[in-house]
Amino acid sequence: YQFAEGNLGSTARQISADATVELTGGEPLNLSATPDRSAELTSALLLGRYWVVRGTPEAMQRAHDAFAEALRLDSNSVEALAGMAGARMRAAAYGYRSEEDFYSSMAEAIKEARKAYALDSTNRDAAFIAARAARFSGARRDSVIRMYEAVLATNPDLPDVLIDLGQMLGDAGQGDSAAALARRAVELSPLAAATRHGAITVALRSRKYDMAIEQARARLAQDPG
Repeated sequence: YQFAEGNLGSTARQISADATVELTGGEPLNLSATPDRSAELTSALLLGRYWVVRGTPEAMQRAHDAFAEALRLDSNSVEALAGMAGARMRAAAYGYRSEEDFYSSMAEAIKEARKAYALDSTNRDAAFIAARAARFSGARRDSVIRMYEAVLATNPDLPDVLIDLGQMLGDAGQGDSAAALARRAVELSPLAAATRHGAITVALRSRKYDMAIEQARARLAQDPG
């Protein structure tokens, strides 16, 4: 449906944003803080955020397309740059193949993440994706952990950050702390496939196999297919 400009249109977009948050476990896009943001850009960002957490190859392609459209509308949108970088990295983590060369895609993701952070280092999405880019590009573990912890210090309820940090702590032998972060992420975002998948990987890295089985069964109960 096409909503007319004005209160109805802005209200509808905010409802759409809030519905997306229900799945992603993140914070809503603050539409009121950016009154000049076009409806098209907002819609593209919301679609990208919705599809990226679905987890399937088809959903990841749709997320990629949505963020590409957002970048076409505004090449300096911090949210679009962070979203595209995140979509590329998540597809890589899942092992999905596409027509785009893997290493070229990762190089673009790191470049997009760094650009987003350079544009606004205080933006939570930019700070998170900068930490993930540092991790994917092989930065020292202790340095990357500090980057994630800095994001959580001001944004303690971001499931993706909790999962990423949990994975790194699991690798570092801090299994109990890692598992606690993963459980917190699932509490915040129980419907998001990506969060459940992440919790399973945290449990495996922490050698908490009962937890891994528990989370796998919970995910299968949500989506037997």
